[in-house]
Amino acid sequence: MSLIRLAHAGRPKTFMFTSSVSTCMGIGHPSPTVPETPIGDDPSVSLCTGYALSKYIGKPFPAQAMVQTNTSLVERITQEANKILGLDIKLLRVGQICGSTLTGNWNTSEMWPIMFATSAHPKINAIPLFPGKMVDWIPVDVAAATITDILLCQENGYSVHNIVNSHLIEWKELVEMLQSSALKTEEAKMEEVDMKEWVHRLKILASDAGVSPTTIPGLKLLHFFENMCNELEGHVVSKVFETEKTRGVSSALRDCVAMRREWIEMNVKKWRERCFVV
Repeated sequence: MSLIRLAHAGRPKTFMFTSSVSTCMGIGHPSPTVPETPIGDDPSVSLCTGYALSKYIGKPFPAQAMVQTNTSLVERITQEANKILGLDIKLLRVGQICGSTLTGNWNTSEMWPIMFATSAHPKINAIPLFPGKMVDWIPVDVAAATITDILLCQENGYSVHNIVNSHLIEWKELVEMLQSSALKTEEAKMEEVDMKEWVHRLKILASDAGVSPTTIPGLKLLHFFENMCNELEGHVVSKVFETEKTRGVSSALRDCVAMRREWIEMNVKKWRERCFVV
């Protein structure tokens, strides 16, 4: 609320709030596409995870400062701030961010790198399949440049921007890239299994005294993967996030291409340098 007061006081200021695509992926949003429009007042439009709800319930911050804050207030307060106080609001609905196309760096504490490194480990040697899942991941450097473009564009009122890769690929295409990448040091490919089987193998290793989260990073997220397995129930229905408005103001997003094997190779190289991948 203090930041809202700050933005409202003195000369006009703009709020830029980093939200998440997960706020529009719940059962309350049945449409397969998500437009670049404000979220509704039904909490069921958001995924029922703590992370998603923390974005539905989130804290805005001044765009001029661009300081990341912890989420604590309702995202919809930004809509009320625009309606009642006349504040200019820019809402960034950010999707899955992947490694940099410039350096190959991708945080090894994130779920997907942990899943890939675990899948490639000789004691697992299997990667989960997600039928129906589409990959719209956006490299971190492209996401940053897109946010900069949005920040500098002249928009008044309340604007929403979906920051995802508009060139989607199927999950199986990503698996093919991983299978042919340096993630595997041996000729034998990883077995392709459903998520339930993958989690089962990980659970068996959890009782092995000879392994640890240091050698098999997926053990750190075992409970998370178990919950994920229960939620998926063997099938994933991906939503398509519209990006026409954002591509109109951001050359960075317009120029972004679909996920490439070269990016994966850069990621794996960095992971191996850090002994994250065996």
